Amino acid sequence: MFIKNLSKNMKTYLFALFVLFFLFVLFTSLGQINRWDLLQQIAMADNFLMSGSLYPDINNPGSSDVSPYFPGVALLGILIAKIGFSSNLVEIMLGIASITIFLFFFIQYKIAQYLFGQNITPYKFVPIVVISSLFLFPEWFKYAAEFKPDILALTIGFICMHLVLHREVKATYFQVIIGGLIAGLAIIFKQQYLAFIIGLSCQAIIFPTKKRILFSLSALIIIIGVFTIIYYNENAWFWSVEILKDDGFEPLKILLFNHFNMSIPIVSLLVFYFGYIKFVGGYFSTKISYPGLNFKDLFSSPWAWGTSFSILAALASTFKAGGNSGNTELGLILSLPLFALLLSYMKEWVLIAIAMIAVYAHVPQIYLSIKNYNNALELLKFIESDALPGNLSIASGSNVYFAARKYNSSGRTAAYWPISLINNNHPREGIDTVIQSFNPQILITDGFVDGAVVATDHNYTLVFRNAIGSVLMK
Repeated sequence: MFIKNLSKNMKTYLFALFVLFFLFVLFTSLGQINRWDLLQQIAMADNFLMSGSLYPDINNPGSSDVSPYFPGVALLGILIAKIGFSSNLVEIMLGIASITIFLFFFIQYKIAQYLFGQNITPYKFVPIVVISSLFLFPEWFKYAAEFKPDILALTIGFICMHLVLHREVKATYFQVIIGGLIAGLAIIFKQQYLAFIIGLSCQAIIFPTKKRILFSLSALIIIIGVFTIIYYNENAWFWSVEILKDDGFEPLKILLFNHFNMSIPIVSLLVFYFGYIKFVGGYFSTKISYPGLNFKDLFSSPWAWGTSFSILAALASTFKAGGNSGNTELGLILSLPLFALLLSYMKEWVLIAIAMIAVYAHVPQIYLSIKNYNNALELLKFIESDALPGNLSIASGSNVYFAARKYNSSGRTAAYWPISLINNNHPREGIDTVIQSFNPQILITDGFVDGAVVATDHNYTLVFRNAIGSVLMK
C-alpha cells in the first residue's frame, strides 16, 4: 500500500523530501556555529576592521585568531560587516554556507543533465542528493554546512566551466575570458582549489581549443596574481602556506579506522543496488542501461578533468595529518553526476523511498545540531549579559569565537589556537602561553580545553560552563 501511494503521489513526496532536506541543511549549519573553519575567518575579518590587518604578526601569534586557509571567506565577511551586518555576521555566513550547498548541487545537476541528458530528472536527482548527503557522505555534509571554503570555490569553478566551456555553449571569447578570470579568483577561498584549474589546464593542452586555452590562461593569470600578493605579505604567506607544509601524514591504522564507518553505507547501498538490478532486469550493462553514454566524450570533457584533479587533491588531504573521512567524502561527492547516472537506473519511487529512510535515520543528528545551537546561544547570552564587567582583556579558543566577539571590549580578542598551530600542537597546549603573554582577565575556552583545570592551574574563577565552552574570570 505504501509503495502504491508513493508511486501515485510522486510530486507530493518529492516536495516534502526537498523541504525536509532544506530544513536539515539549515539546522545542520546552525549546529556548526562553534566550528573553527568559519570562526577563524570571521576573526580575521574583525581583526582587519579593527586594525587594518587580516593576519597576526608571526612574532606575536596569539594577538588574534587566524585561519590556515586563504582569506576569501574573511574578505566576504568584511564586505557583509561593512554594509551593516557585523552583529549577526556568524549567522549570515552560516546562511551563505547553506545556500552554497544548494548551489553546488544545482550546478552538479546541470552538469549531469548536460553529460547524460534525459537520464537525469529532478525526480531522481533530488532523492540522490539526499541519499548522498545524509546516508553516504554525512561527514562531508556536516563540514559543508559549517562553511568549508573549498565547496564555495569549487561551486564557482563548476559554474564558470559549465557556462562557457562545454561544446554546445555559444560563449564569446570575451565571455570565456571573464569566466576564466572569475574561476581563477575563486582560489582566494582555498589553496586546494588550484587542482581544479590545473585539471582544466591539462585538458586544454591535451584536447586544445581556443576557448579552453583562453579560459585556462585567464584563470592561471589570476591565480599567479593572488599567490604573488600573498607571497609578498610575510604574515599571509606564513599563515596560509608555510604553516601547512610540515603537517606530516596520518598513520595507516588511523586512516583505516576513520574510513571504516564511511564504507558501511556505501557497501550497503551497492549490495542493494545490484540486488535491485538482478531482481528487475537480470544483469547490469552500461550499453543496455545507458545507450547514449559516450565514454570518449566524457573522458575529453572539462568536467572530467577538473573533477579528477580535485578528487586527487581531496584524497591527498585525507592522508595529511588532520585529514579525515570528510576529505575522502568530498572527493566522492564531486563524482555526483556519475553517481546520479548509476542510480538513475532505479525507479523514482525506489529512490524517494531510500531518501525518506535516510532522512528518518538522520533525525538524531539534527536533534544534536539543534541542541548544540541552543548551548551556543546559552554561552552567547552569558557573554552579552551583565554578569561580566565591560572592557576587560579577553582571550578565547577558535571554536568559541562566535561568543568572544560579542564581549563589550575596546581591545581585540587574543587567541590560543594560533600559538598551538605555529608549534604544531593540540589547541589546549597553547593556552598556557597565551595566559603568560597576554594575561587576559577573561578567558573563554572551547571543548578542547577543560575550563575547570585551567581555572585551578592559573587562578581563574570558573563563572560559566556548558557543553560548548567555559568562561573564566580573574
